[in-house]
This record gives sequence, structure tokens and C-alpha cells, in this order.
Amino acid sequence: MKRRILAFSAAVICALSIVSLPATAQAMDRGMLYTESDEGGPVAHTERVKWYYRTNNGVLEKRLWSITYGHWITAWVPA
Repeated sequence: MKRRILAFSAAVICALSIVSLPATAQAMDRGMLYTESDEGGPVAHTERVKWYYRTNNGVLEKRLWSITYGHWITAWVPA
């Protein structure tokens, strides 16, 4: 009986954490871009990306957008 109560409690906590996810996640670094500086040496820049979330037929999905290049990096995948 204790295992059932513990399993049910864990399922409720997981369900509540999924519901409370923000609409978008923070941007993460995915790669390095280099440009020339005024002094002639390379300057490193990171590609800026952002996760977008949606619910499709009751399934939470996510897709990665490149802010730097303005295109989708991934297809919709389960979150």
C-alpha cells in the first residue's frame, strides 16, 4: 500500500512540474562563430538559440530555433 501511495505521489509531482513549465526556455549556447576583430585576430561569438514548447494532442513537444540564423534547427520532438 505504501508503494502505491508513493508511486501516485511521484506521478502527481511529475505531472505538476510538466504543467508549470514556462512557454519558452532560456537560450543555450550551441556553437562558436568567429569574426575578425579590429586588431586582426579572431573574436568568438556563440550561436543564440531558443526552445519553443507546444502541446500537440496532449503531448508536450519542443523545437529548437536559431536566433542567430533565423531558422528551425530541430523538428518537433517530445519534451
